[in-house]
Amino acid sequence: MARKRLLTEILAAHADQILQRRARGEDYARLLPDDEDLPPLLSLADHVRDALQPVAPSSAFTDQLQRDLMAAAHLKQHQRAEAATHGGFAPPPLL
Repeated sequence: MARKRLLTEILAAHADQILQRRARGEDYARLLPDDEDLPPLLSLADHVRDALQPVAPSSAFTDQLQRDLMAAAHLKQHQRAEAATHGGFAPPPLL
């Protein structure tokens, strides 16, 4: 179990470094030079890192998302107010 925990810790540290674009699997593989499982896992993580491209939502998407979330929040607030005035039972929303 200690080996599994150590592998988990090494892979987590490697993943943190990948997110900062500073990781190299070879550096972590040296921590357990006799382990057969670690080098392929680190290599796979490095390949995934190289294949991933950063993405960001368009401003149109974020604007629409904000409008949708605000509308949902207002609807929920209205439903709670209706429930409070009708003894805990709110009529169904009008669509």
